[in-house]
Amino acid sequence: MDYMDITWLTDLASGAPLPAARLTIDNMSDDVLLKFKSEEEVNTVLLNSPRSVLTSLRLGINPMDVQQRPMSHFTIEGPGIAVPEHLAKRRQEFFENQRQSKLKVLHDEYHEVCGLIDFDQLVSFFRQYDHNNPSSANAINLSLDGEPHEEPTEQGLEQKREKFRKTLEAKKREIEKRLRYAEDLQQGVERAAEERSLFEQKQKARREADRRAKQEKALQQKQKQAEWKQHLEDLELENERQVQERQKLLAQKERLHAQMMAENHERKKQELQAKQARNLERLNANKAKMATILDLQKQKLEEKEMLADKKRHALEVSRAQERKSVKVKAQQVAEHRKQIALEGVRRLEQQQ
Repeated sequence: MDYMDITWLTDLASGAPLPAARLTIDNMSDDVLLKFKSEEEVNTVLLNSPRSVLTSLRLGINPMDVQQRPMSHFTIEGPGIAVPEHLAKRRQEFFENQRQSKLKVLHDEYHEVCGLIDFDQLVSFFRQYDHNNPSSANAINLSLDGEPHEEPTEQGLEQKREKFRKTLEAKKREIEKRLRYAEDLQQGVERAAEERSLFEQKQKARREADRRAKQEKALQQKQKQAEWKQHLEDLELENERQVQERQKLLAQKERLHAQMMAENHERKKQELQAKQARNLERLNANKAKMATILDLQKQKLEEKEMLADKKRHALEVSRAQERKSVKVKAQQVAEHRKQIALEGVRRLEQQQ
């Protein structure tokens, strides 16, 4: 069976040491599948104790059978088939009960095997055993009841018979217990099969209901498409009728518009002629008014020019008089300076 390894026993005869860790049923991990996505990914040895391996082989229980399963293991029935949450919880609870029962059976059987075979004696046996000479096993003293090997006596034989009888009774009780367990397991399997059958029937009924609903929906869709097509045809006919009516109304509107345009044109032509006559009359009046204004402005301009000529002539006369006065004053100053200069000369001559 997988996940078990006792190959180290064959190396004891050559003096190999014992495994660093003894993996027994008592300390076996039960959460391996919670750490991996699937059973195929598990590459861990769960048991390497020979008595634990013997127990597992005697009961036919794989260590992987007593591993915890995640909730996702119970929510999928098959490809694309989801299990309802309440049914998945019931399946998980049933599996957990069976797992605990298997664990108890394993532990009980393991302790019984441990009572029959001492681990140190088992290790001593394999250290003395010659793999090349299988008959050497007969010469090795090995007790199968955990006690040292001695010569049997009458009292010892009686004790062994009593012990064997008790062992048989215990085995009988164990077998009856296992039968009850098998019956419970079978009933659980049958209940699971019934639930699975019921679930499949519900799934089938749901698929049939979905198929009918889809068929009904397709039929309704087809009817709606036919109704919509007829509706579109009716709309198209109504649209054509409305287009024709609009074309008639548009033609009447164009004729009325042309008539109104002709009347408006004549009226506007008359209004324009009257307006042009009024504008011409107003223009002539404005021209006469402008001519009068220009005459007045021309007269005023001539008067201003005459006044300006008089002012300019008076200014020129005034400026000529000023220049003449300035010239006379300049001559007087020059004459005065000349007299002063002559007076100075005479004084100088007298002083000499």
